[in-house]
Amino acid sequence: MNSYRRTIRILHVDDDPEFAEITGTFLERDDDRFDIEIATSPTEGLSRLETESFDCIVSDYDMPTRNGIEFLESVRDAHPDLPFILYTGKGSEEIASDAISAGVTDYLQKGAGTSQYTVLANRIRNAVDRYYTQTELAEREERLNLFFEQSPIGVIEWDDEFDFVRANGAAERILGYTQGELLGHSWQKIVPESDRDAVSAVAEDLLGDSGGYHNVNENVRKDGERIVCEWHNRVVTDEDGSVVAIFSQFQDITEQRQQERENSRRCHRLEQILKTVPGCVVQLDADGQFASANEHVEKVLGLDTDSVSNRTYNDPRWNLRDPDGNQIPDERLPFRRVRDTGEPVYGERVGIEWPDSTRKPLLTNGTPVFDEQGAFESAVFSLVDITDQQEPDDTQ
Repeated sequence: MNSYRRTIRILHVDDDPEFAEITGTFLERDDDRFDIEIATSPTEGLSRLETESFDCIVSDYDMPTRNGIEFLESVRDAHPDLPFILYTGKGSEEIASDAISAGVTDYLQKGAGTSQYTVLANRIRNAVDRYYTQTELAEREERLNLFFEQSPIGVIEWDDEFDFVRANGAAERILGYTQGELLGHSWQKIVPESDRDAVSAVAEDLLGDSGGYHNVNENVRKDGERIVCEWHNRVVTDEDGSVVAIFSQFQDITEQRQQERENSRRCHRLEQILKTVPGCVVQLDADGQFASANEHVEKVLGLDTDSVSNRTYNDPRWNLRDPDGNQIPDERLPFRRVRDTGEPVYGERVGIEWPDSTRKPLLTNGTPVFDEQGAFESAVFSLVDITDQQEPDDTQ
């Protein structure tokens, strides 16, 4: 029996109100979820259905003006799936056959004694359980189909052999194939030979529930173009653990990967430049954190090249001052000006006052580095120790 604890509203249609009252009493005694409403004619029953919601209908067969099957046919016009149990004292194979043809949910003949109500209660529970289970499955399927069709990224459904079952519009655009051109084909249709072993391993892990949920690999479009796609996969199983369906969401990340490789090459070139420049050169990220520095940073700033990342442009241990000895406000420091304005600074004189009161004047030049979208990414500074260039103090 379904585990939900909701009221089950039952419309009992019978032209014998005394029998209907007795039936209702026994049913509510059998299951406290049952709430019985009585209608003494099919016409009244149809009227109640127009204004109220019920979980099940129990109807007599032999009634004036309209019999139970005619009532059932009228109900099915507006409620094609609502549980309907024909509960009649007049039984025959012909009536049962007509009831089944009209879409009855269950058929039960009235009997003597109270045991008939226990049977009827079980039939009602089973019918309502099936109805709501099927309704939930249908709603879930509808939501899944809506997600499948409207997803902005590619979605593919596979069978348990990893053959195409369906593909949404985004998947068709990414791969260049129509759904009809993919149906029945294996995943190998869109995977180049070079990546098939890796993808096969992912498929095996996925079916074995041991991983394979995420992977990145090359795919081949219909026109032969190779693209890089990121895949997120999921297996759907039934209560017995059997595979019902396999879904994959994916997107083309070819441009993203190309950009990542370009950024990596650019960073490598910058690192090589930093190593070969004779003076002290440092790179700071967008937050002002030291990202890298060449070997001259030890002589100029007293830092080890392997530990510069724990310093920022405004580290208080440096106590940065202008040529007149005044502490420089944070917003006027060279890095902040480069980052905030997007403009380079040239020939800026900055003095460092160490904790032991020793000082070192520096000549700084800085320039911004922007990403492909034009956003500030980092800043590169050259720092020159100009202690030997300072003019002698005339007062000494």
